[in-house]
Amino acid sequence: MVFVALPAFGDLSWQGVWEGTTSTGHAIAITVDATNHIPTLTFSGRGTGTGCFVEFTTNVNFPTPPAVNADGTFTASISFPDPGAVSFTMTGTLVSTGTGSGSMTFTRNGIPGQPGAAGCTGSGSATFTLARQGGPPGLPAAILAVVGSVQGAAFFRTGVQIHNSSANTISGRFLYHPQGTSGTPNDPSMVYTLLPGRTQDFADLLPAMGLSGLGSLDIVTSDPVPIMVARVFSDAGDAGTAGFTIDPLAPSAALQTGQSGVIILPPDLVKTRLNVGFRSLETGAAMTMTLRRSNGAMKGTLNKSLASNFFEQPSVAALLPGLFLEGSDTITFAITSGKVIIYGASTENKTQDPSLQYAKRAF
Repeated sequence: MVFVALPAFGDLSWQGVWEGTTSTGHAIAITVDATNHIPTLTFSGRGTGTGCFVEFTTNVNFPTPPAVNADGTFTASISFPDPGAVSFTMTGTLVSTGTGSGSMTFTRNGIPGQPGAAGCTGSGSATFTLARQGGPPGLPAAILAVVGSVQGAAFFRTGVQIHNSSANTISGRFLYHPQGTSGTPNDPSMVYTLLPGRTQDFADLLPAMGLSGLGSLDIVTSDPVPIMVARVFSDAGDAGTAGFTIDPLAPSAALQTGQSGVIILPPDLVKTRLNVGFRSLETGAAMTMTLRRSNGAMKGTLNKSLASNFFEQPSVAALLPGLFLEGSDTITFAITSGKVIIYGASTENKTQDPSLQYAKRAF
């Protein structure tokens, strides 16, 4: 499988150099193919031997792809049965930004009875660095726009159930991005594994991850995304709960450049409060927001921008300062760059009963 924080949405590649005991600057590269998810390793260089040097240039197609863990670490062992067989063991870390690193050990068994380089036996070692070169920034397989376990006017929680309907075991990560910051692959996460036909229940997801607060959730996997039921609810203890279900969205469902989405304000802003949630994708987003009365008359426009993988959920008053808000007003979000998921979260002030609407695409 591939590094789960970087699922295959295009070929992914890393380039670098390795440094041996006798020479430096030799090339190493790893490419993860988008279709079959199998990594290809390319490297060249010169290793130490007994009284000779070992030079090699080769492409390696792993018959069994090495596991690349959720934190980007991998281990690969390769042997070549050619004359003078060479064996390599490599360990390293692939990263989405910055520079990864690793080490390599290799041995060479010379050809019996052959002099010089052909008969050389020995071993060597090297270290290497790897920098991400190709492929788009890591995209999640699906996004749960909002998750929370937080005390406000009510205590809001998020219950999640996941189910594996396939005949194979599936696994992945829940990657939590807290509000107010750009999300990264190193944000808090929790691995899930589901056997065929199994269902797993999280009564309140964030505490199950050792977390609290408000944010958004990436489902990061190279396997099929599990069937998911997520419910955001206000918990009144013995008085019960009130809430709504929210579906995870594929990144392709986000509003993008040239598209517009609409949120309708509650009919009575005294009885019901509204927050507007934003979750940008890898390139961030910019938009023009237009407020209109229920009769279609324009009240005003404001511009807004978001950094990459950014989540926030301001009140509608904070979102549109200086504009007078009335029941059944509409906000149109015209996306001028990037991609973003937008929703409106309404809460009835007396009962704390919440509801959610995704911004509907304008036509």
